[in-house]
Amino acid sequence: AKGIVWCASHNNLALLMSQAGPSVTIEPVSYWVAALPKLEQEQVKQQEPEILEEWDPEFGDRLTQLVFIGTDLDEETITKELDQCLLTEYE
Repeated sequence: AKGIVWCASHNNLALLMSQAGPSVTIEPVSYWVAALPKLEQEQVKQQEPEILEEWDPEFGDRLTQLVFIGTDLDEETITKELDQCLLTEYE
């Protein structure tokens, strides 16, 4: 699995997660545009208007996008396990 991760404990950082076999790495790759000061956000939006295609009114560009590569992957189980990682409304 590999992709960009939004983690509540590092709310301002976009994290790169990479997993191969038992080896997992998670490292910061950049700040979310939504974490930047408003003036900088507007500059980025003007320079990269495609960012607005997935911009959320509450969370901005924060998201998680993972790709799983393999054979006979159980999509339902993977989805259920990942759903367990989501924060509740209370959290």
